[in-house]
Amino acid sequence: MTFFRHFRIVARREGMSLLEILFATIILATALIPIASMIGFGFKGTMKDYRNLTALQLLESTMNQVLAADYDRIPPGSQTSTLALDATDACAILPLGLVASAGYAFTVSLGVTDVNMTFSYQPLNYEAVGYIASNPATWQFDPVQTISLNQASGLYARRVRRVVGVVEWNEPNAGILRSVRAVTFKVKMKQT
Repeated sequence: MTFFRHFRIVARREGMSLLEILFATIILATALIPIASMIGFGFKGTMKDYRNLTALQLLESTMNQVLAADYDRIPPGSQTSTLALDATDACAILPLGLVASAGYAFTVSLGVTDVNMTFSYQPLNYEAVGYIASNPATWQFDPVQTISLNQASGLYARRVRRVVGVVEWNEPNAGILRSVRAVTFKVKMKQT
């Protein structure tokens, strides 16, 4: 009888034993380890996107400064060191080469080449009989004309430069060189 009485007392006890708590902790840890590794993987992906976005913003800023600069301030060739964009303003500089941004090191460079361009257009004849500016049905066009912007054409002062901006960086812990590029054109329109 004593055995059954003791069994009833043990059976009526409420709560959890140390062994049950240990098993529950092991099951919980086993489930949380993959979740924690996925969070770490997601963080690495977010940082990779952050570096890419920072590089794009740096490239956009560089190309906007190139577009705003005077044509003669962007010399042809490979540009990898800081350029002065305005002779009168000491603050108007274009940082090239190694640029630190957002805790990472980026290499910014420009490739500038003179490009021969040919444009064709068809001028509108304003002196044609019956011409009315507000009525396209009365418009008459002269033959197609072509302009070549190069040294041989005598329009050397109106030349075109192709500007390729590149921002490169190394991915941490991977050793992978990544880069973003943009292309724009500078045209010298005034005669000198």
